[in-house]
Amino acid sequence: MSEIPLTEDEKRAVDRLRDLGGRANIFSFPDLDVVNRLITRGVFREFALFGVEFASPAPAVQKTDAPPEPAKAMSGSGPKRQHSWCKRKPQFSRLEPVGDRKNAIAGRIFDFLGWALPQTKRDIERTLHSYRYPDWKDAWAYLLAEEAITVEDGIVKIIDPFADQRLGLPCPHRIPPEPNKKRRKRLQSEWFKEVYRRSEEEGVAISDILEEDRLKRRG
Repeated sequence: MSEIPLTEDEKRAVDRLRDLGGRANIFSFPDLDVVNRLITRGVFREFALFGVEFASPAPAVQKTDAPPEPAKAMSGSGPKRQHSWCKRKPQFSRLEPVGDRKNAIAGRIFDFLGWALPQTKRDIERTLHSYRYPDWKDAWAYLLAEEAITVEDGIVKIIDPFADQRLGLPCPHRIPPEPNKKRRKRLQSEWFKEVYRRSEEEGVAISDILEEDRLKRRG
């Protein structure tokens, strides 16, 4: 089995997946470009939704600290491979400066766990940028106290799939604008009805009648 030379960041990604038991969520890695690169090279492969695991059979990894040769390093030429999960990542709306921010953040956490695989608390905090929100700890404690989520062996899971409805958590996603309503048809004027009647009786087009009336007004 041929060995695959890996860069330092690729080795760290391989070691992290091995520490997580060979299967993990893609957001468990700090650099998604490295995961994308390993999938392209056949070291990782995708499974389920947002999941990644070692390819079967798993290729041997070169255990050397020497940097790879320039010819074997990843080339920047060619189109970058796009995966389906890149388009399905949810877009959260901006938090309002007023209101119950604890509930808003709790809604984000619960919604994220609803579509992502179970993962560690640290991974969730990193993905959702918890350092930006002073109310993050209160929101986390609120979900635990209300038995919406649980932490087992360091992995966060949902225990009540309907907790968002039970607790009245707001939807964290951007709500698309309502489609424009169809314009109501205007009532036909008496002038239009007269032109239409003449068109039916004389068997000529409406445009010809309008042109005839225009010439009469000029004459």
